[in-house]
Amino acid sequence: MNGAERFFKAVGKGDEATALHCLKGNPSLARAIGAARSPVFNKQASALIMAAELGWEGMVTALLQAGSEVTARGALGGMALHWASWQGHPDIVRHLVAAGSPLEATDTRFACTPFFWAVHGFSYHGDAIRRDQLGAARALLQAGANPDVKNAEGILAVELLTDPADAPMLDLIRKAGE
Repeated sequence: MNGAERFFKAVGKGDEATALHCLKGNPSLARAIGAARSPVFNKQASALIMAAELGWEGMVTALLQAGSEVTARGALGGMALHWASWQGHPDIVRHLVAAGSPLEATDTRFACTPFFWAVHGFSYHGDAIRRDQLGAARALLQAGANPDVKNAEGILAVELLTDPADAPMLDLIRKAGE
C-alpha cells in the first residue's frame, strides 16, 4: 500500500494519528481527493472536509498548513466549513474562517450557507446527539456571517427552530439581529 492509500484509509477509518503521520511524510496529500469516503454520505471527499466533519482539529490545522483547499466541495456540494458547522465543531469553524473559507458560500444541493447548516444541524440532531452547533453558529456570527439566510426553497434558517429545545439557537439568532 502506497502512502496516499495508507493516508486515505486512515482518514476513512478515523485513525487521525496515522493520517497525520502520512501527511507529515507527504504534504501534497493535503490537496488530494482520494479513496477516503465521507462517513455521513459515503461519498468521496477531500481530507480537509472529512477532518472537519469528524472534528479532528489537529488534522484540520495540519491540512491547512500543508495547503489544503478550503473551497473544495464534497457531498451535497458542501465545503469543510459547511461540514464543521453541521457537526458542531466551533474551533474548526474558526480555523477554516481564518484560513479564508467563505462565510456566505452556499452548497450546491440546498443553496445553504455554513450558518444555515449549523442551525439545521442543531435542530435536526436534537438534544440526544447534538454537539456544539450553537458554538459553531456563534463563531460564524462573530466572523460576520449573515443570520438571515434562506435555503433554495426560501425557508429562513430561523424557521427550522420549532421545538422548545431549540430556544438557545433561536435566542442567538434574535440577538444577532438586534
